[in-house]
Amino acid sequence: CRRASSNYTLLIIPLAGLYSGTSAPQGKAGSATDVMSGAKQSIVMQDLERLAQRHGVPPLAPSSHPQKTLYAMRLLAACPDMSVRSQLTHSLYKAYWREGAELTNLRLLQKLTHSHNWKVDVADLVQSSEASELLRSNTDDALRHGAFGVPSFWVGDRLFWGVDRMFLVERYFGNRTAAPLRLASPRPSVGKMTFYLDYSSPWSYLAAMQLDKFVRSIQPMKINVEYVPTHQGALFREIGTPMGTMPEVKNQYLRNDLQDWASYHGTTLQWPSTFPIRTVQPLRVTIASNNDPKLVEHLYKAAWQDNKNIGDEKVLREVLVHGGFEGDRLMEAANTASVKEELRLNTKRAVDNGLCGVPSFQVNDDKVVIWGQDRLN
Repeated sequence: CRRASSNYTLLIIPLAGLYSGTSAPQGKAGSATDVMSGAKQSIVMQDLERLAQRHGVPPLAPSSHPQKTLYAMRLLAACPDMSVRSQLTHSLYKAYWREGAELTNLRLLQKLTHSHNWKVDVADLVQSSEASELLRSNTDDALRHGAFGVPSFWVGDRLFWGVDRMFLVERYFGNRTAAPLRLASPRPSVGKMTFYLDYSSPWSYLAAMQLDKFVRSIQPMKINVEYVPTHQGALFREIGTPMGTMPEVKNQYLRNDLQDWASYHGTTLQWPSTFPIRTVQPLRVTIASNNDPKLVEHLYKAAWQDNKNIGDEKVLREVLVHGGFEGDRLMEAANTASVKEELRLNTKRAVDNGLCGVPSFQVNDDKVVIWGQDRLN
């Protein structure tokens, strides 16, 4: 906020209320991880550790998780002084995530409240109808603005979700240089990046569109990119990805988020008329081309910029020929047993390496999986 010369209002929202109000698949009493495959849970936890490291936050060590935080949230919702509310929020986060405290402990809440010179009887306040109604009102307000999770930021007429989207909030305020921070500085050597891709994913499309710029951005390190066409549908089946319905507000938010990222990367994204895209044949064609990077980019643009249904073999052949590729030869080679087997093995490799979706990356054949186009930093 200091960099953007802006003010903020801190609203306290119980996740249970958002989950209930949006009919989230995990239910009112559930956790987002309840509807994740084991592979995705593992990747998300590794990602959280990297984010904490990047922002200089000590390792997270709650005594138990999740905890019942209703009293703490009612306390914050009822705090009339925004400065005290902000300071007390920091203290409560620190107590939960760094000190392993139990936020159900009213004595702890009383101690923290007094440490910020707010003289109030915590036990009476958190059980009052006033505090309960304030928290309910906050939740209703968040739902009206399209929130489905936290942290969420409402700026002007836009919703941004996630600590990793705060740079987009800053850009909204006019700082066009705001960008995700890089986790490490490159060294002058040669490296390898493995890129698991599937044309069915718009996020994978965004990764492909920024790949060349990304590789050039970390010079003098030379990066060799290994393209691994992977059938995401088969991957999901193998790892047991729950296929529940996404809340409509989250679905709409992700569409907006895609456009934010497309704008940030200086490209365009048009949602295809035919979705989901049947990508088995395009993936096989890619393998038949020896994973030609130019062909990969061409097929992504056809699907996500030009609204070409590359899942239709006739359209796919036309797209290939129009791009200057040997359409007939590639289509014929795509149907050979060896190419089909390579796609199967690629997908098995993704499963064995712990992927939960695409785009995913590995560096220098390390076992760590980095998932998402927004994690190329």
